[in-house]
Amino acid sequence: MRVFTSSSAFPNPQPLDERFEFLDAYWQRWQQRPAFRAAYADRQSGIPALDNQG
Repeated sequence: MRVFTSSSAFPNPQPLDERFEFLDAYWQRWQQRPAFRAAYADRQSGIPALDNQG
């Protein structure tokens, strides 16, 4: 059985905070798309973040 102990076995090219900022910006842009807004216009998705948007 081999055990990988080197940190190079799992490269992390970008800090997590920058990655989450990127994902948050992507999610914000996606929510502004007319097709996305139309798909969740009935406010019955079961996801509060989608159902409570203005």
